[in-house]
Amino acid sequence: MESHTHMEAFMPAATRPGAITNPVTQTAPAVPALRASTEPALHPGQPLTLPPQVLVEKRDTLASDTFARWLTDRQRYVESQGWHYGADLDSYDLNPETRHVIALNADRAIVGGLRLTPIAHARHALTWGMLTPAMRAVGLDAPELKSTRGLWDLTRLIPSQRARLHSRTQMDVLCEIFGAAAADSLLSAALVPRWIFATTGTFYRLARRSGIFFNEIARSSHDRLSDQVVFCSIRPDQGVNELLRRRHENDRFNRSAEFLLRGLAGRASD
Repeated sequence: MESHTHMEAFMPAATRPGAITNPVTQTAPAVPALRASTEPALHPGQPLTLPPQVLVEKRDTLASDTFARWLTDRQRYVESQGWHYGADLDSYDLNPETRHVIALNADRAIVGGLRLTPIAHARHALTWGMLTPAMRAVGLDAPELKSTRGLWDLTRLIPSQRARLHSRTQMDVLCEIFGAAAADSLLSAALVPRWIFATTGTFYRLARRSGIFFNEIARSSHDRLSDQVVFCSIRPDQGVNELLRRRHENDRFNRSAEFLLRGLAGRASD
């Protein structure tokens, strides 16, 4: 069994494994009807107040109005990507162990988020359904997916849906979200986890330029980077430590590290 020693290297002693517990909910809670958001509107060009709070919640502890707004923003995003139309509510939202990681600004507007769900095997993941047959064949042989222990499916990694943000600002928010999600995974899991997910070639390149080095497992054969689907994995403890180790290589990595540490420290101190 793997330990949490990677995480302990940069965690305050009071927040190391064992300091935070997460009781298991036995039944899925009722889901509120999707309704129009009451968030203050953000407009293109409006300065973004970076998130003073990143929530990491199971469904039963997430405020119903926040969950409804999270569903609304997710619906906007998936429709903009042409994935499907209508309410974005699926089995992961009914799974009591799913973590919803949501960044809120000072006005309580959602400025980014992601979702993490424990899975028994990569083939059971919603992400698996986004892959081509050729990508699935590669995934079945991927060494990092041979062990199914501690496997989580990362879905709905979305930027702000209420403003056109500069790519660097989006990465600031996502780095803070990544830090909070990594801390939660490492504090609450019995095993050091591995996340799997699918993203675009454009985001994969942007993340690497910002110091987040996901492991590419397979990639679709589209010519345009924005059309490519990249199937990735990452062990969050390794991803965090890699960025911290390389933070002084350039200003971009250093900035990413600052926001990642904000998210990490915020979750670890909860």
